[in-house]
Amino acid sequence: MDGKPSDVLQRGESGRKKGFLMMTWYQRLRVFLEEVWTEIRPKDGKVSWPTKDELVESTYVVFLCVAIFGVFLALLDVTFRKLVGLLVGQ
Repeated sequence: MDGKPSDVLQRGESGRKKGFLMMTWYQRLRVFLEEVWTEIRPKDGKVSWPTKDELVESTYVVFLCVAIFGVFLALLDVTFRKLVGLLVGQ
């Protein structure tokens, strides 16, 4: 047993990992980080990192979505504030 996630945890009949809830938080964190590193290890080629152009384009899309959602929430806030003001009588 060399401490690898597969050694620490074994899957039960239902597919869930046995003993996961019995571990302390830092043991669970260690197992999680080991599993993440196994997935993104560069030599396996499982992860394709974005190019600079793709990253910039995705960043613009995220900023645009956040701005639109922010405006939407602000409009909801103003609308509900006015409705509650009418109901309360202010």
